[in-house]
Amino acid sequence: GVESRRSPALKRSTYWTPECTPKNVDEHIAMAKKGGFRQMLLYYTAVCKGARGEPGYGGIGDYELRDEYVNGYDSLREMLAKIKAAGITPGLHVLHTFIGLRTHYVTPVADPRLNITRHFTLAKPLDGAAGGDLFVQENPASCPTNAPSRVLVFGGEIFSYEGYVTERPYRFTGVKRGHFETKVVKHDRGQIGGILDICEYGAKSVYIDQDTDLQDEVAEKIAKVFDCGFEFMYCDGSEGVSEPPTIHVANAQYRVWKKFARKPIFM
Repeated sequence: GVESRRSPALKRSTYWTPECTPKNVDEHIAMAKKGGFRQMLLYYTAVCKGARGEPGYGGIGDYELRDEYVNGYDSLREMLAKIKAAGITPGLHVLHTFIGLRTHYVTPVADPRLNITRHFTLAKPLDGAAGGDLFVQENPASCPTNAPSRVLVFGGEIFSYEGYVTERPYRFTGVKRGHFETKVVKHDRGQIGGILDICEYGAKSVYIDQDTDLQDEVAEKIAKVFDCGFEFMYCDGSEGVSEPPTIHVANAQYRVWKKFARKPIFM
């Protein structure tokens, strides 16, 4: 808000790092001081490990601490205290609306709170593990055609597709089941699913349905990290929300902000 935008700290140059840990924090402090930086922004990868061997976007959402923090959150508190003792203000950089495709929110069973951009109703039941055509009640015209975004989700199972037919009977073609290592299950006629909202940045994550409580759940994990001693916050990727963005861009940030034990200097 206004208070945050008027903060003089907002105008300070910031030392950014994705790899500052208790093992090398002294080196980062030394580099920041040489550059005259009064603030240090730690990317979430410096603090949190990825899921299933994916350190980048594909692993975001679980917010579990890296192994270098041997004493858990106490180790993080100690590291942030060391940064502050050097006269540098630490901040946390996260992508709060992103859910990695390698996290438990996606595989082996897709969380129903992941965002769907277009909804479709199954016109025929799906049994067994066969792929092929997936028949729907609605016209799939204008659905994604770029390979990473050709992704459907129904009842916890994720599907990829090669194309679609825009004349009756409407259907997606070249469908492969169990995408992203999700479980292949039976689906009844009439089940509603649709196009999974794959993130355009590398297609390694998916966005949250902001009309659910998943953003609050993720916010609690972020707050647990932030409250260890971070002083300011960067909510990167804030545009990654469901419709309408005029509400959800700010509201998603607020849902994170209100979980903090105390207000950030700026956010």
